[in-house]
Amino acid sequence: MSKVSNSPVSIDQMGRVRPSPNIKALAHTTSRNYFRFPEEQVDLSESYKLLLRSFPNVVKEEIFNERILALYKKARNLLKFPPTVPLVYAPIFMPRLQHDDIAVELENVYFPAINAAYKAVFPDYDFTVEYKDSLGGKIQSIEGLGHDRLEEMARKSDIIGITMFVLREYSVQAAREQMLNMPTDFALAGILDVSAALVSRPGLMFNTVQYAPMVWASGCETPWEHANFHYEGYGYNLMFNRRVHHELVAEYWSHGISLFEGV
Repeated sequence: MSKVSNSPVSIDQMGRVRPSPNIKALAHTTSRNYFRFPEEQVDLSESYKLLLRSFPNVVKEEIFNERILALYKKARNLLKFPPTVPLVYAPIFMPRLQHDDIAVELENVYFPAINAAYKAVFPDYDFTVEYKDSLGGKIQSIEGLGHDRLEEMARKSDIIGITMFVLREYSVQAAREQMLNMPTDFALAGILDVSAALVSRPGLMFNTVQYAPMVWASGCETPWEHANFHYEGYGYNLMFNRRVHHELVAEYWSHGISLFEGV
């Protein structure tokens, strides 16, 4: 895909990126913000401890904190976020990829890490993988949307970054189209960065006050034209599954964008 604009996007009072006028796929023009991520602040110290449970070579904590906060500030500046508007995000640390197939990486590296983090924070609840078939060969980065750039970088080095959940109430295709209007620094989050976000912030979809959105891995494609993989809170549990979307949009659907750099 080729960028058509690098101008600032429009942000609503809840930190949602409003769909740009040139989008053809389905997205809600306005939102009542009924489905919400938890409002608590990100605890970088807790995130770092969770990363250490699963990844042996995480950067030193002071470096982690410094670089995450710098990326957070950069993201707010790039998006022209007003100072009082919340930005829902998770820090990410991704170790260098161990497998050629990112779906195999997901099964062998990220599912165990998410499970360990979720159990550490919510010992009475579970992370489950409801898609029971092998994922091998079923998830690929989409060229030009940024997850391909993330994957390429992660084949050479560890990654540090942030994933922001600002594309709420977009169809999968609309989220992809919206990236044509976003600053080129950002990537549409796919299976690697969304999964990494749930290692460092497993409570992203754990909301005891009201329902939380689900998160698509829309920066990646699957063998099915109208289906993709996602994470979703189910009660107080967290699950991964495949879902058919038929290019429609729902109020509880969301997508992430990521800002990252090599370590």
